[in-house]
Amino acid sequence: MGLVYSARGVTGLKTVVDARNSPLEYLSLDKLCLSEGGCHEGSLGDEEAILVILGGKCSINLRRDGAECSWSSLGSRPNPFAGNPAAVYIPRAWKYSIGAISDLEALVARSPWPEEAADEGDSSAIKPVLIRPEDVRVVSVGAGNWRRDVRFILGPESSVSRRLIVAETLNPPGNWSGFPPHKHDTRSDTEVILEEIYHFKVSPRDSYGIQRVYGYEGSDDAYVVHDDDVVIFPGGYHPTVAPPGTTLCYFWAIAGAEKAMKVTIDPRYRWISLAEGIIKEMQKAY
Repeated sequence: MGLVYSARGVTGLKTVVDARNSPLEYLSLDKLCLSEGGCHEGSLGDEEAILVILGGKCSINLRRDGAECSWSSLGSRPNPFAGNPAAVYIPRAWKYSIGAISDLEALVARSPWPEEAADEGDSSAIKPVLIRPEDVRVVSVGAGNWRRDVRFILGPESSVSRRLIVAETLNPPGNWSGFPPHKHDTRSDTEVILEEIYHFKVSPRDSYGIQRVYGYEGSDDAYVVHDDDVVIFPGGYHPTVAPPGTTLCYFWAIAGAEKAMKVTIDPRYRWISLAEGIIKEMQKAY
């Protein structure tokens, strides 16, 4: 099963992953690249979506049933390595128009609108939400050579989205992320089934990262990932590592039948979670 897709060389809007070219049911990913002055218009059906600006600036106008909202000059970073993202959450059935104020690179993650949410009364009352860089919650995760920064755009606790959990991980040179390895492909009291997508940016651009995927339907694989590669995870453990001298920043989106972050840690590496606390205490002492 191929898990790696290319999002390179995109002009305009390209659907990189959806149910037509992958086994995913709850997640789709589009890449949007516009030159300065360019514009893209579209609309959502029975889906929710989030537009995340990787680099550049844009304006966005959204409309539904006479309701309208607009934001101008969104985006404050030239690339994902330069700071937190700006993003806009778009509920079901809204039309949108995006205008590039400068050269623009963005991602759009989409997930089906839950059937139970369709009966929440007047769904047009559910408005788009602007997520500014200062709204993004940054958490340092791990310790030692598995420390990384996670930028939560729509965290698991967010009441904004119905299914989507969205973030970026900044993976320092030589470090691991997604470690200790975890999975979310089985339903139990402690785990829920969640699909996941990564979109990689690599610095320097001609370098690479390594993406492991194992423990799902016999998988035991390692993928070399480059700038603008996309990897999907229908299941399995999926740690990531950057070579020395290379920083990875990957956007990730998670969705499933229920919105909850319940995962199972690979039993062989559970001790690392305990070691993390010890290492952090030692670092405080010195």
